Formats: sequence, structure tokens, C-alpha cells
Amino acid sequence: RKADGVILGRTLMQDKNVMLLKEKGIPFVVIGSTEEEGVIQVDNDHVKACSELTDILIMKGMRRFSLIGGDMNHMVNRTRYEGFSSALHARNINPSANLIYLNNEKDEEIERAVDNALMNNAECIICMDDRICVTVVNKLRRDGVMIPGEVRVASFYNSRLLDGLRTPITTLQYDPKELGNAACRALLDMIEGVEVAQKQMLPYDVLLKSSTQ
Repeated sequence: RKADGVILGRTLMQDKNVMLLKEKGIPFVVIGSTEEEGVIQVDNDHVKACSELTDILIMKGMRRFSLIGGDMNHMVNRTRYEGFSSALHARNINPSANLIYLNNEKDEEIERAVDNALMNNAECIICMDDRICVTVVNKLRRDGVMIPGEVRVASFYNSRLLDGLRTPITTLQYDPKELGNAACRALLDMIEGVEVAQKQMLPYDVLLKSSTQ
């Protein structure tokens, strides 16, 4: 065995890498979440963060949300969807099936979702991540749709990609550096025999910008 330990940078449903490392008995830490038992996990609190941001938008008077997301085999997308859904249910709002667009990987799929969202009178388009958000905003700009005048836009993840957009985007801010540091500390503690919490959740900030005014 050449590696003393492993850090997995992403997790999937029924993740084969997680199951293999457990089988081999190699110390490892997951950056993200997993449904496998007995796995050390370090993650951003996506459920709480996405729920809080969605609830803030509800309190600002929005009701018809369109959610555009990527591959639902990725655990991060599942946790973000859980947070979004929990906020709606807590406010007795039933999400419209014709406004939820998941498993979009290609730009054409995302742009088609934007067209459908507008056709179904979405008040706010929430993007699962930064890449999707950039595609959504660029599509709206090309079509002459005003943000936030005609539709509002928010993202469940912030990065430098959003800095290049003309309209400041309401989003969730995490600390990827601290996420990596926390995973490294957890793995080193495991290797040294120090007891480690099974799941460590890191904080976040809600950044309210002009895209949802």
C-alpha cells in the first residue's frame, strides 16, 4: 500500500471509490457527503444554506421559483435540492413540476430550461451552481430579458465565474480553502489514531445582490 490516506474530492450516489476504500481499509476523508455509513465527511452545509437563501427570497415576495440543476447523481446537487425543497415546504409552497429542471449538463439543455422557465412565468431562476448561473445569465442577456426587472436570478454557489457578470448575483459563499484544510486535518488525525467527528459542517454566507431586488 503506497498511500497512507486518501481525500476524495467529490461524491456520487453509490460511490464505487468510497466502497473500494472502505473494503481496502485505507484511511480516507470525503469532501462532500455520502450515504455510506462510517465514512468521515467534511462538507459545506448545503442543505441549511440553500434552505436559508430560498426562504429569504420567499420573504421578499417570490413564489414561482424555477430551479435549474446538473447531474443528480452528484451528492452535492441532491443536498442543494433538499435545502431548496425544505424551504418551500416550510412555507406551504408546492414546487411546480414544470419549473424544476434537473440533470442538465450541456449549455443547450440549460438554455432550453431557461426558455421553459420564462414560458411558465418563473419569478426567480435559482441555479444549482456557478457554471449553470453564468449560462443562464448570458442566455437572458442575449434574449434581452432584464435582471431583475423581468426575472430574478440567484445561485447556490459563488465563485470568480460570477464576478465577470454585469449583474451582481445573489449567491451563497463558501470557503473552499478551509474545506480542503479541514479535510487534511481530519485525515492526518485519522492516520495518527486521533478520534475524528464523522461529519464536519462548515459555515457559509448569504450574499444578497441586485439580481434579486
